[in-house]
Amino acid sequence: MGEYIVACDVSLGLGGSGGSNSCATVFNRRTGKKVLAFTSPKVEPYEFAELSIGLCKWFCNYRGDPAFLIWEDQGPGKTFRLRVERSGFHNIYHRKASQDSPLHSRHSNKPGYWMTKRSAILGPYKEALLEGYFDNQDRDAIEELRQYQVGQDGEPYHAASKSKTDPSGAGWAHGDRVISDALAYHASLVFGDQTTSNNHRKKPNVMNVREGDVSRESFAWRRAQYLKERLAKLRQKTTW
Repeated sequence: MGEYIVACDVSLGLGGSGGSNSCATVFNRRTGKKVLAFTSPKVEPYEFAELSIGLCKWFCNYRGDPAFLIWEDQGPGKTFRLRVERSGFHNIYHRKASQDSPLHSRHSNKPGYWMTKRSAILGPYKEALLEGYFDNQDRDAIEELRQYQVGQDGEPYHAASKSKTDPSGAGWAHGDRVISDALAYHASLVFGDQTTSNNHRKKPNVMNVREGDVSRESFAWRRAQYLKERLAKLRQKTTW
């Protein structure tokens, strides 16, 4: 058990040689580790929403609370959102209203992430990989990541979208796994779990680990309990 995020990049689910993948990433907020990946070009958006809600309920924390769900809301993401809303599932990402945005801007308190520039999520994700904030052991996702390049406008794009076949059966590779991974990290920044105020990852050790920083019932969690009890005893001894 842990504190998890389920992040989704939604496709039309039509399959075929020109189709793209629907991808789900399950990310442990506490450890910074990607623990599950789902990829398919043949799952329609409303079915993918049901599957994603199921993943959220499966990856619950020790209190039984479901994982936090985020998805890209453009295109087929709208159908995904409608199914999520009808389900009554509420532990979801809402994009925040900007003070500089017009009254009826897309950047309002609506469900789902609205992609304006890929660099907005891929930039922080790249830093997270380099600094060790995001532990990604998914070989296919790393392979897709290597196929991204930066265009003349400074925005990243997937260079292999018309030259490389995706092993999932989606035809051309589209870089969808990278987007779901980046969305997962973006959601973790909303909670502030992976970084501190000076933008460095928390690094608990055997002398300062706390229960809230690690997975429940883990060795580190039991060590945190021991330290807590030991500190309480020391305070009792020094009380006059």
